[in-house]
Amino acid sequence: MVILNVTLAEANLVKYDYQVFRAIANLLEITNYSITFYIYCLFSEDFRNTLFRTLGFKGPLPLRGTPKMPPPTATTTVTQLKCV
Repeated sequence: MVILNVTLAEANLVKYDYQVFRAIANLLEITNYSITFYIYCLFSEDFRNTLFRTLGFKGPLPLRGTPKMPPPTATTTVTQLKCV
């Protein structure tokens, strides 16, 4: 609470250095929020899928230049036993 009182003191609010500090701090805060969205999109598949469903896309969009992999299929191996 003391730090908040010092930073919001009337004497500090009119100083040029303090105004520059607050402008830079606000810019960094807004940049942080913006970058966080892209980091979530880049690294979290669950976040991307939820975002696509929310925006009304059918599914995640494939990356450009990435070949679409066929869905996995179940394979069964049949071996025959020889009777002697």
